[in-house]
Amino acid sequence: MENIPSKPVLKLCIVGPESTGKSTLALRLAAHFKTVCTQEAAKDMIAAKNGQVDYEDMTRFAHAQVAVEEDLMTKANRILVCDTDPLTTQLWSEVIFGQCPPDVATLAAARSASYDHTIVTDIDVPWVDDVHRIDPHGREDFMKRCVAALNAHHRPFTIVSGDWEQRFQSSCIIMEKMLLKPK
Repeated sequence: MENIPSKPVLKLCIVGPESTGKSTLALRLAAHFKTVCTQEAAKDMIAAKNGQVDYEDMTRFAHAQVAVEEDLMTKANRILVCDTDPLTTQLWSEVIFGQCPPDVATLAAARSASYDHTIVTDIDVPWVDDVHRIDPHGREDFMKRCVAALNAHHRPFTIVSGDWEQRFQSSCIIMEKMLLKPK
């Protein structure tokens, strides 16, 4: 019997400002499409440090996120939903520390082409505080940074807005189009 190559796994990344529903959306999309999603690796690492983040942590965050992606690629059903990416780690490093470790920027650039599409969650929802969120007033600026960085890396993206259900429905349409498009 002849080996038939399987279709490559597509990657959908979800990024955006704090408290815009990225993680909830990622989990819901993965469940709906019967696949897996990466969790944001930095969340547990930040919680373990009681919300304290050091410059050196940025490298650990970015590499941990890549490791989670690589592990889940083999478990994904046609599409892997990624709750964040190294580019987001780069942006946060620049916001928090005014600079980014060179290896994080290199990793972000190298991995950018691996995402087939990126969803950016808009800031038109209420802020909800938790241990890893830091800037309720900086969401608009971070949104602009995300869009500029995605454009600079030539990554296809769509901004989703509206209530939670509207965001989910818009994202489902994006994923369905991704799955129909030949790679």
